[in-house]
Order: sequence, then C-alpha cells, then structure tokens
Amino acid sequence: MKRFLLLLTLMAVNTGGCKSQVHHESPETVGERTNHQGVVTQRIIRETSYTEETIPASTPDGPKKRRHVEVKYFLQEQGKPRREFSIMQSADFSNYEKYWPLENTVSWVATGIDPVGNKDKLYFMLFDASRIIRTNIFSVVPRWKSEESEYELRDGNRTLILRTPHGLEKYDVLADTTSKVEK
Repeated sequence: MKRFLLLLTLMAVNTGGCKSQVHHESPETVGERTNHQGVVTQRIIRETSYTEETIPASTPDGPKKRRHVEVKYFLQEQGKPRREFSIMQSADFSNYEKYWPLENTVSWVATGIDPVGNKDKLYFMLFDASRIIRTNIFSVVPRWKSEESEYELRDGNRTLILRTPHGLEKYDVLADTTSKVEK
C-alpha cells in the first residue's frame, strides 16, 4: 500500500514535467449557403486542433502520449464578423461530415455515415444557428454492399432519399415523416 501511495505521489509530481504541443489543422469549409445568383452568403467552418502530451515514465512501459482534440465550428456570413456556432459545443458533432442549407430557411441539415462497424447507420440532424431542432439515426444499406450512395438530398435539401434494408424510403426533413418510395 505504501508503494502504491508513493507511486501516486510521484505521478502527481511528475505531471508537471509533461511536454505538450498544440497542433492546428487548416480550417475546413463543411457547408455553404448561396443566394439566387450563386454567391456564397454563409459558410460553416470547422477548425480542429489537438494537444499532444508526452507523459514522463510513470509506468513500467515508459512514457505515454495523450491526445486531446478540440473541434470548433464557426458561421461566416457575408458582411458580418465570423462567430462561433455555440450550439455545436453542446452536442457531439463528430458523427456529422456534411452540412447543407435548407433552401428558403435559416436551417441546416447535417449528415454522416457511422464510421465504425458496417457503416450501416446514417446520422441526421436538423438545426439552425441557435438550436438543434431534431436528430435521427437511420438504418441504411452501406455503399460497400450496393455500390450506390446510402442517401441523397433533394428538393432544396428538404427530402432525404434513403437506401434502407427494406427498399427506398423518403424522409421529409421538415415534417419528420418517412414513406416508401414507389417505383
């Protein structure tokens, strides 16, 4: 027990010797809204940084590396200063890869295919600058099985066509309803 307490004390003292480095990735535009002339009026920008720490030899295996990742999203609007998307701090946005504006609204749609497992889940979110309106997880047929995209957006991003295990389905983004697609 004394050895254990001594080890804990040494670890607490040794953490002051951590060497850390902050890395910043280039900002990435993940969504754009355009006006009727095709001019970009809004952008969603994702900025990723991470801190990597080398923790001194506190185990028999020697030094360890610890990584802390921080992702921030910003809304950049034409003629306005860039501002952080505060709602994106309150939810896990790591499952979402792509962002599309909902035509003639202030809302956005976010989608992403589950990166683990069979890639048979589609994450969906409807949100605006101040709140998350709705989230959903859909079962889809993965691209590796059908060689077709798992989904597509239509009608100004108001309709989501899903390739499900039960066939094609149509999801109305605003009404939050799903129906079979008749051929």
